Amino acid sequence: MKNEITKTITNGLLVSFLTGITVSFLAIFIIQFQNQSHYDDERPRMDCFAGLGYGIIVGVHFLFVILSLPAFFNLFKTVREHRFYSFLSFFTGPFLYLIFISFSLSEFSEEDFLFIIPWIFIVIWVYYYFKLQKIIKLKNE
Repeated sequence: MKNEITKTITNGLLVSFLTGITVSFLAIFIIQFQNQSHYDDERPRMDCFAGLGYGIIVGVHFLFVILSLPAFFNLFKTVREHRFYSFLSFFTGPFLYLIFISFSLSEFSEEDFLFIIPWIFIVIWVYYYFKLQKIIKLKNE
């Protein structure tokens, strides 16, 4: 059972990370594509930090993987038997990130996308949480 739990959580982390990065890259590419690359008098705009947005996206998703590592506490019987503990082990880190960003959102000028980035990760992570709960329920019966 522990191997199955480990495999499910690891797959969840990997799929959430890769899908979140892919969707976020597409979103930031679309946002950057809509911005004009020239001034009105046809002079090109100089962008000194062209790849910074992509680095922030990778960094935030990597942070989410680190914040989601307590999900491996489900390997312990006391955690996986209680749904509340299992839920906390999965979602405490991502919710703390969202709370921190929402309280400090006024300090960011145009970095509102920091609040939007993690939602794909969280949606897929919710799917793997319910998948793990189903595995635990089947093994206990």
